[in-house]
Amino acid sequence: MSGSLDMTAVLAQARHNLAVIGATRRLTVDLLKGHTLAQVNRTPAGFSNNLIWNAAHLAPSMHSVVFRRNSASDQEMAVMAYCAPPEDQIAEYSKGTRPTGEVDQAFVDRICAQLHDQAWFDALRPEFLLPERYTTWTTMWGVELLDAAEGLNYINMHEGMHFGVCLGLRKALAA
Repeated sequence: MSGSLDMTAVLAQARHNLAVIGATRRLTVDLLKGHTLAQVNRTPAGFSNNLIWNAAHLAPSMHSVVFRRNSASDQEMAVMAYCAPPEDQIAEYSKGTRPTGEVDQAFVDRICAQLHDQAWFDALRPEFLLPERYTTWTTMWGVELLDAAEGLNYINMHEGMHFGVCLGLRKALAA
C-alpha cells in the first residue's frame, strides 16, 4: 500500500479476502469429507501430493505469510482468537514439503476443524494491517507483499490454487 492509508478500506478489503478464504476452506473440508481415509492419503500418478497434504498446507502457509511476517505476538494472536498451527504441522506441510506417509482419521478431523476455525476472521484489528509491522516478502511469482493485507490477498489466491489442485486430485482418484 502506498500513500496515506484509508484503514477502513484496508480493513474492509482484508475482511472480504477472509470471507473468500473461509468459503474456499469450507469447500476444501467438504471435499475431504467426501473421500475415504485411503483416498485422502493416496497420491495419484502425475501428482506430487494428495488431498490431505493440500488441506494441511493451508494453515502453515497463512501463518507464515500473514502472522510470522507481521511479527504477531502470542498475546495479539490470543486477543484475535487466532490459533497457530502446531510446529510439527508447519514443519511437515510448509512450502517445499511432500507427503511422508499416511495420516490417520484423527489427523484429517483435526485439519477439518482447523480449517473451520474462523473466529479470528471477525476479530481482525486495523493495527494488525499496518505496513510498518510487516517484513516484506517477494512471492515465487515475483510479487512483493508489503503488509498483512496484501498477504491476505495472496493467501486468497494461494488457497484457491490448492483447492483447484484438490479438484484435479478428486478427478484422478475417481479414475
